[in-house]
Parts: sequence; structure tokens; C-alpha cells
Amino acid sequence: MNTRIALLALSACAACNNPSPSKGPNASPTSSAASLASGAASPATSGAPSTSSVSSSAFDVHEWGLVDVRSGTTASLVGGPPGGHTNWNAPRRKPVLYFHLADGSNGTSAVDATVTVTTPHLTFVETFPKGELSSDSSTLTWRGVHVRKESCHVTGAPRRDAPECHTADGYCEAAELPTYETPDASCIDFAGASFNHLFYRANGTPPELPYDVVVKGNQLSITHARATDIVGPILYVHNDSGTVTLSTIAPPAVGRSILADPPKDTDVKSAQNALDAAMKEVGLTDAEIGAFDRAWSNDLFGNAGAARERDQRRAALAPSDVLLFVLPASLVNGASTVTISPTPRTVRRFMLVRLRV
Repeated sequence: MNTRIALLALSACAACNNPSPSKGPNASPTSSAASLASGAASPATSGAPSTSSVSSSAFDVHEWGLVDVRSGTTASLVGGPPGGHTNWNAPRRKPVLYFHLADGSNGTSAVDATVTVTTPHLTFVETFPKGELSSDSSTLTWRGVHVRKESCHVTGAPRRDAPECHTADGYCEAAELPTYETPDASCIDFAGASFNHLFYRANGTPPELPYDVVVKGNQLSITHARATDIVGPILYVHNDSGTVTLSTIAPPAVGRSILADPPKDTDVKSAQNALDAAMKEVGLTDAEIGAFDRAWSNDLFGNAGAARERDQRRAALAPSDVLLFVLPASLVNGASTVTISPTPRTVRRFMLVRLRV
């Protein structure tokens, strides 16, 4: 059994096509100003989506991603580090960072920044563009990131047969990055080239999860064990040789448990809409929501003809059951911490958990 996490980080302007909410469980205030282009101040660390009011630097940062937790059918899937019968070691995938400079009188035409991603229980296996890695591969830093208002495309993404795609786990996410391009992201100049976003991927153990899940016969016992800042429902998805059934479950109150029966609904569109609504509640723009859907909807909901991860999902024809839910802002630091200097006004992070049961 193993766990994989995919994350996409996006930096979004204050006046993107989806207005940033001033309040909400997944928007976090960034603290004191740091030295982006000119000034000096303490860097902002944001591990969770959160709401922020004012900061010295007129730009915002968004992130989306996925925490892929695998388990054996007899395992008890819990929020914290499991017991010896479960091996949680697995890759975290699809982290992407987008930058957006603010519009209006308080906007700025360009920003120079340092971006650092720290993963408490992970090691990086893939980055694009290539950043600096710590000796233990747990900290990634991009220095000298220049962000300008213009939009630009993904450039230089490697082909799957290129040496840059020869990763330790045999999976090359960087080859897919053009798919995640968004037109509302500010352009990133780094190391002599231009980029639509930054990307990282790491392998390791999962963060604490809000729910403890135990298989009981043909039912799932779902206990709300931690975190009160829940966003969106729990989606229970069953895939049997490409035939998908699902159910939308209201999360129980903290400390309470529910029993979930096998899903029987076939309305995948409603499930996708619920997921999109959760991303909008966190504060992602419409373009960012579209990028996430392009990256994950086929894989999450078993759409026919999906090519993504086909080589790594040879067991997909066997019946599978997963729970999908948003990792709360209060727990997202357990997956990765993003530190940006100077301090952005807001950092909004959407991280979806796919818990395989």
C-alpha cells in the first residue's frame, strides 16, 4: 500500500475571473512583508488556503493538488501515521505554482521573489523548472523568480523519452505541464526562460487527514476525527471495469461517525460540480479550476479513454473504491509548506485527498 500526493500551486491576481473571497476557510492571511523586488521583510509561509487582507506585495498565490493515499482492503485508514500493517510510502504528485500580479492602483508591474517548498515527510523527485534541492531532498528553492504581468505559455517541458523524464519512480509529470497552463497567470521568468507556472512532485508519507476510515463488511465507517474547517462533501466513488457509481456524503460533525453504503448513483457530472464548487470556495479562479479538471477528472471519475497514468494503473480494471475530500487548511501544512519572500497578500491552497479503501 502507498500514498501519493499531487499538488498544483497557482498564484492569482487580485482581480482574476473568479473574485477572491475576502473570507472563507481556505483563504489565509499572509504575514509581514518580505523582500520581493525591493523591500525587505519576513517571508510569508502558507501551508493552508486562507483569507488575507493587506500585505506589502500586490500579488496572490494559489495552489491545487492531490493527496493520493493507498491502502490494503483490510487496513484501517487513519489521519495520522498508521500502524505497522500499513505502508503509506508513496508519491505526491502534480504540484504547480501560478503567480498573478494585482490589477488596479495598488498593482505592480513586476515582482522578484524566492519560493521555497518544504515537505515534512517527503522527498522531491521532480521539479520544473529545476530548482535547488537540499541535501536530503526535502526542501526545494527557486531563487530569482521574476514575475511580470504578461501571461506566457509553458516552455521547455520535456518529452517523455527525454533524459529529464527519467525519474526515480518512473513517472514523468513534467511532460504534462502544458495541459495545466492558465491564461490568467502572470508570466514567470527564471534561469533565462519563461514559464506559466512552477511545478514540483515529491514522494513520502501522507499528512494527517480529517477522517478516520475503516472498512466494515460492505460499508465504510467514516469518523470525523480532526479539523473543523471542512470544505465540501465527501465523494464515495466505485469503479468496476470503467463503470462508475458514486455518492455524495455530508461530513459528520467532529467526533461523530457515519456508515456509508456502497454508492449507486451514476451522475458523475454532479460529483464534478461539487468538486468545482469546493475549489471555488477555496478561492481558485475559473481557469485554475479548469486546469485541475483537465489534470484529474478522467482519473478521478474513470472517464473512458483516459490515457493519464494508464501504464501505472494496470489494476484499474479491478473494482476499486475511493473517497475524495478536501484537505482542510488547518492540515495542509502536513503535506507541504510554501514560503514566499516577499509576502504575498493571499495564499489559497486547494488539496484534494483521494483515499483508496
